[in-house]
Amino acid sequence: PIATSYFFRRINRIKRIPMVLTYHTKYEYDFEARIPSLALKHRAYGFLLNNIKSADEVWVTSKGTAESLRKVGYQGDYIVMPNGCDLPKVCITDDERAMIRRKHNIPEGIPVLIFVGRMMWYKNIKIILEACEILKERGRDFRLLMLGMGPDEGAIKKYTAKLNLNDKVIYTGQLLDRSELQIYYSTADLLVFPSMFDTNGLVVREAAASSTPSLLVEGSCAAEGITDCETGFLCLETAHSVATSIDKIIDNKDLLNRVGKNAQNDIYISWDDSIKNAYDRYQVVIDKFNSTPHEPYKY
Repeated sequence: PIATSYFFRRINRIKRIPMVLTYHTKYEYDFEARIPSLALKHRAYGFLLNNIKSADEVWVTSKGTAESLRKVGYQGDYIVMPNGCDLPKVCITDDERAMIRRKHNIPEGIPVLIFVGRMMWYKNIKIILEACEILKERGRDFRLLMLGMGPDEGAIKKYTAKLNLNDKVIYTGQLLDRSELQIYYSTADLLVFPSMFDTNGLVVREAAASSTPSLLVEGSCAAEGITDCETGFLCLETAHSVATSIDKIIDNKDLLNRVGKNAQNDIYISWDDSIKNAYDRYQVVIDKFNSTPHEPYKY
């Protein structure tokens, strides 16, 4: 995204056209982790800031993302433009859910938790695994389905073994079949997603498409618009809080079903609706651009 923005800056030096920048990644995480030199880090932030300031309008996927913008140094205006979900609202059959259980040898009646996303430590996967360790120590039987792949996958699997959780945690790898992914969501009783990194948490809407509720960290971007015990469940950013929340709600099927259905009705945003919102806003940007005098392009 940074290189692409610079490419369009070069285009705009030749042919001035309206430009919209969508800011949906907390770049400071990668900058702080991967750039050791203070001078290079300062230059990277400056380069990113010029990319942002060069746009005629800046979109963010959630209000919390704006905090990342401010950390970079951007003080201008922005528009909140939530992501849409390409999974349709569906009702998965009992046979389809049973198929997933058979595939992974999960007995009927055992609660199923799910995480979907890149295998990166900064998605708070360590908290998920340590919460599972607590649940196991309490005598709670469950299975956690881990869907995805990523650079930390090997280390995450080693940590799983270290916590003696190989009998509870199942790694599926990346699923490219979206229909199959939706069956996995529906099979799960609860999406566990305590990430503070994600700026919108699209997986929360994907789970909602299948009436599966999510457990999220209160105050996170992923938890924006979520009401505790109504459209999702909220906890603190600790393994103990995640484990206690799961322990408290996982046997209450009526509550899980009600909250999952509320999530499907209230927080789900279809891809078509998201595209329409973006299209309508593009018209506003174009009209504003064409009706406003422009100074020489300085980026």
